[in-house]
Amino acid sequence: MSLRVILRNLLLRLLAFLERHDRPLREEPQRFRRKLTRDDLLRLIEASGKVEGLDLTEMDLSSLDLGLRAMRREMNRWRQAHPNGHPPWFYEPSGGVNLAGTVLAMSDLRCTNLFGANLQAAILCKCDLRGADLRRATLVGADLFDARIEETLMERSCLSGKLPQEKANHVSWLTLVPPRLQQANEIYRELRQNFQIIGRHDDASWAYVKQRKMETAMYSPCRARLYFGDAYPFGRESFGKYESLSRWHPFTWWFWVRYFFKWLPMWLAEQSCGYGESLGRTAVSMVVLFVLFIGIYWATWSVMKVEYSPDATRLVPTRSLKDLAIFGLGAFTTMDPEGLEPRTVWVQFVAGLEALLGIGLTGLLGFVLGNRIRRS
Repeated sequence: MSLRVILRNLLLRLLAFLERHDRPLREEPQRFRRKLTRDDLLRLIEASGKVEGLDLTEMDLSSLDLGLRAMRREMNRWRQAHPNGHPPWFYEPSGGVNLAGTVLAMSDLRCTNLFGANLQAAILCKCDLRGADLRRATLVGADLFDARIEETLMERSCLSGKLPQEKANHVSWLTLVPPRLQQANEIYRELRQNFQIIGRHDDASWAYVKQRKMETAMYSPCRARLYFGDAYPFGRESFGKYESLSRWHPFTWWFWVRYFFKWLPMWLAEQSCGYGESLGRTAVSMVVLFVLFIGIYWATWSVMKVEYSPDATRLVPTRSLKDLAIFGLGAFTTMDPEGLEPRTVWVQFVAGLEALLGIGLTGLLGFVLGNRIRRS
């Protein structure tokens, strides 16, 4: 085979590879049912008499001005015709638009001004929120699963409380969706990326911790079969899926042991340092470790104090908290305190373990502190 034929085949394979991987990136333009203006939207809400349950699915609301100033102008205009009434589209606490409980799934809200809007319990699944302004908006209980959140102006305070996916009785508006904690994990990942883009690093840190908590909950042995039970033992279909096996099957026990050791490091990372984001938890972990080893030394008479006399030098077991604290601090910082000795070789081993854990936590404290300084 000539060199020209070989190069031609390689080029054809390369073009086929690029075509195959480029196809999912091509997005077909979404077709919306109707383009709404601000007046159209307000008339729809007035005709319905309430906003809760109003179906605005696949509506084009892009670039609408529904901010505070626009809504106050609309409110003043409405009061001239209705002096004693109150429109359902006005949210009195913030002065913004009231869209609480509306179904905005798959709608286009790109570059829409929703400053101060009330979106409590709104359905925003698969909604396009790129470039929208959601500052001071209320998103408590809003379903943001699979929504496009890129360069969206918003704060962590908009999502005070929990996502609806974190509640055990949550039922998604969409069908054929992953389990609720996996939905929450994906939402927090999108929020973290968006907060990083708009420069709200503290909010990005909060979203990252929430994402890792959802991931830890998914890997918990009591939930792992729900989220990962569709896999086959050792990749062999003949064994059947883990979720189809009985509770006492050997492969089920292997599954639980496997995911327990995946979950345990995540849980320890949460408790000890808040996934590398909590300075307070890291400091508390250091104090707890220090006190724990002092308790071990006290309970086992592990520390010997050197007593000097004119005749001889002798070692005496000590339970003095002062001596134990000095010995524990020396082990924690890899220093050798003068006048205090381990009683046995096993005590030396325990002190070495304390030193190893202390070095790890001290390095982790520096890492968390560096993250805080970098974000400040």
